[in-house]
Amino acid sequence: MENHKQNKGKNEQNDKKEELYKQFHPAFCDAMTQIFEHDTCKYEYEREYNLNSMPNRIDFLVIKKRKNAVSEKGIGKIFRKYNIFEYKSPGQSLGVREYHTAMAYANLYAGYMKKVQFEELTVSFVREGKPGKLLAYFREHDFTITMPENGIYYVKRHGHIDMQVIVTRELGDEYIWLKALSNRLKKEDAIKLTAEAEKEQEPLGKMRIKTILDLVSELNQHKTWMKEMNTMGIRDLFKEEFEEKDQQIAEQDQQIAEQKEQIQNLNRQLRNKDEQLQSQNEQLQSQNEQLQSEKEEVNRLRKEIEELKKQIGKIAVI
Repeated sequence: MENHKQNKGKNEQNDKKEELYKQFHPAFCDAMTQIFEHDTCKYEYEREYNLNSMPNRIDFLVIKKRKNAVSEKGIGKIFRKYNIFEYKSPGQSLGVREYHTAMAYANLYAGYMKKVQFEELTVSFVREGKPGKLLAYFREHDFTITMPENGIYYVKRHGHIDMQVIVTRELGDEYIWLKALSNRLKKEDAIKLTAEAEKEQEPLGKMRIKTILDLVSELNQHKTWMKEMNTMGIRDLFKEEFEEKDQQIAEQDQQIAEQKEQIQNLNRQLRNKDEQLQSQNEQLQSQNEQLQSEKEEVNRLRKEIEELKKQIGKIAVI
């Protein structure tokens, strides 16, 4: 009985942990979008881009709207037209196997999308901790590694797709949204995160930030200062606005429901009218058929009268 309870407790913990990891990818996509939202270089974004009917999916795809535009962000300066992101949440490995998988995805993407040229691709690996073994592998295979900014490692070799490894723990405050996706968040970074969140005015931006803040609060809920900040409302940032928006949506849904009911009533009235018209048409059709029949009968009688007149005329001559 005791073992059963322990196993049940472990299973519940594992389920909770797995559910938490599922939240990383949406938050990562929101963080990337938030970072590049006001970049001088404009982009289109694809989340979990399906390569084919099989379960091969790119975590995040960033497509330049203007091929020759240059980003002002260190992460974006390496970008070409099509930019593939491989994201690993805390606890997930990023090694040689994951590198080869990402290269396979890049080749599949270029293969399926015929308009995509291989030299128009870049691949970015994103992880909280520094993948030392992977960087060592790159050096052993004659890749050149440079670090234009803290936490950003450009990886290049002639004839190979340009790559970068992004270590979110090492990034500067310019990338606060990526840095925040961690269970090791520091209080000062959380305060900066809240300050940045309060600057956001766009509804879509607020929705992205709420996704990130919910995950950050969940990841760091065990920390005393996070409990204090949650009490102060970090998790409820924009709560009133979203509740107001929910109220507006509820009112709109009610209006839509009423309008649908009105439309249904009008449709019922139209159907009744159609049925009446159909019935009248059938009556008119029946009357027309009757008139046609009577007309034919009149014509027949006229012909008989004419025939009788002719016979009478013949008899009178005799």
